[in-house]
Amino acid sequence: MPMNVFRLIVLLGLIGTSGMSCSGPEPVQGRLTDWKPGEWKEYIYLIESGKWSNLAASYLGIVRDSFPIDANGYFALPAERLPVAKEPQIWQLALQRPGTAYLNQLDNAYPDSSNYFPLVYQEGNQIRIQAESDLFQGSLSIIDPSEANTAMLALRDLRIRAFKEYLIEKAAAEGLLEEEQALLHYQEKLFAFAEKTTEVLVALTAIRWASVENYYERVPEQLFAQAQKWKKRAPEHPWVQELVSRASPEVLPLLIGGQLPDQRLPMVSGDTLQTHNLLGAELTILDLWASWCGPCRKENRQVLGPLWEQYAQQGLEIIGYALEAEQTTWLTAIQADRADRWPQASHLNGDDSPFFQSLNIQTIPANFILNKEGVVLAKNLHGSELKEFVHLFFSNN
Repeated sequence: MPMNVFRLIVLLGLIGTSGMSCSGPEPVQGRLTDWKPGEWKEYIYLIESGKWSNLAASYLGIVRDSFPIDANGYFALPAERLPVAKEPQIWQLALQRPGTAYLNQLDNAYPDSSNYFPLVYQEGNQIRIQAESDLFQGSLSIIDPSEANTAMLALRDLRIRAFKEYLIEKAAAEGLLEEEQALLHYQEKLFAFAEKTTEVLVALTAIRWASVENYYERVPEQLFAQAQKWKKRAPEHPWVQELVSRASPEVLPLLIGGQLPDQRLPMVSGDTLQTHNLLGAELTILDLWASWCGPCRKENRQVLGPLWEQYAQQGLEIIGYALEAEQTTWLTAIQADRADRWPQASHLNGDDSPFFQSLNIQTIPANFILNKEGVVLAKNLHGSELKEFVHLFFSNN
């Protein structure tokens, strides 16, 4: 269809103040209301992610086609150039800046100004879009959206709110633990959305937006729960199958409710002991730390030490395992923090720690709070949260 004919269809179909058309044969049409030719490439790109793990990720999607944007910001995706979509699919529409070398670059630095939007499309749909080019993801609206795209827009709004609340406002001037906590809160918001929605593709987008870097180490329970949910509801969907594989307990960090593996650990004393023989009579904190980790050292002095003094006689044990490569530095840190009051272990293999590998974790500070059988009751509690958990445990037992 010639672009001038398409523009006429759009103009005739204006509704209220939306500036958009509800008529016309093209399945997908749209307008960029702040369009300034030259500030962006004059095409809109259709990017297919292929695998679920490629969704929303830069450089991993496949550019299926490009469609011209006219001088007034109008564009259209004609049916004959769109991929076959007998079942609902996600297509990512993206803009690119002049000079961008890779047309599958997707910007996630700030969600409201991201240069792409994931649309849910199926043959027979009519999607009418309006957006600002500089705030493409944040401003995009759809006239009479499908239930799936209504959910996608709601997810987009939640993502932007959570990003501003946790990853900008709270984390900017805080330390490492505070940044980790802010990221956790952000991820929990997106997983909560995924739990509530009935739209599988939107839920899968929420999980990817929780971490486009595929970092789910702090939320493995939520990832596992989503895998189980969608395995029941959409077991044949290839993206669900990919999620189920990614969320297998064999590859996830040790889950709450799981049991600590019984491994032989080389102790600072020179002995080699089984982890289960080190467990406390009532409660154990397995503390994963390093001499070079500032928050870990602070936790030794300000949290673990006082807890040890108060509850060791009531059945609390702390097991320290350090990610170390050099023994002298490790011993110096133990003595400086008075962390020699509880058992300490390390393979002294640096990042190549077999114990970390068995727990499927890479990030410190980390901890697991275990009952007397070595079952995980809680994990990654720090500071006042860890103190409160231990206080409540011994108050109730």
